[in-house]
Amino acid sequence: MMLLTVALLLAWAPQEKTRYVLEVPQGDTVVFEFPKDWTIQKSQTRPGLPPTLKLTPPNPSAMSLQITMIPDKDGKLATLDALKKTLERSTRQFLPGAVEKTFTVVDLESKAGRGCYGTITDASLVDAKSVPEGQFLKMTSGMFGVGKNVATFTILANAGGEALQKQALDVIAGAALGK
Repeated sequence: MMLLTVALLLAWAPQEKTRYVLEVPQGDTVVFEFPKDWTIQKSQTRPGLPPTLKLTPPNPSAMSLQITMIPDKDGKLATLDALKKTLERSTRQFLPGAVEKTFTVVDLESKAGRGCYGTITDASLVDAKSVPEGQFLKMTSGMFGVGKNVATFTILANAGGEALQKQALDVIAGAALGK
């Protein structure tokens, strides 16, 4: 019984976080916190273009998170409804190769912003004995607005990566305006 209690306490113990401050060109500064053992790479093809962050856990074949921050100076994506409609339009292209025949949009709960996401399964990988390296069984695509920015994000995960996918959603939902 005591061993079970210790295991439960360790599972619920707060994980050390790394703080990452991102300056969004023509937008607001956004702060992300992610698990300390994840790696982060920032890419930006040219100054002034939206930056993309790629976050990976210690086992990169289990899950990958990509976040692209886009300024929304005009407020075209300032409402949850606008984010949902944009997300639904942008994900239609993936449905022919998915197990799911519709893309179900789920609200992303956050204190600092508004967001939504949905998950689909790659039909070509469902019966695979093992997923080829660099490919993923599940794709979660979403949008999250914070300040005058919108994050478009993609979480790629394989079987067994559900806990990491939840952590990735927590990273997005925890995004806040920086100072």
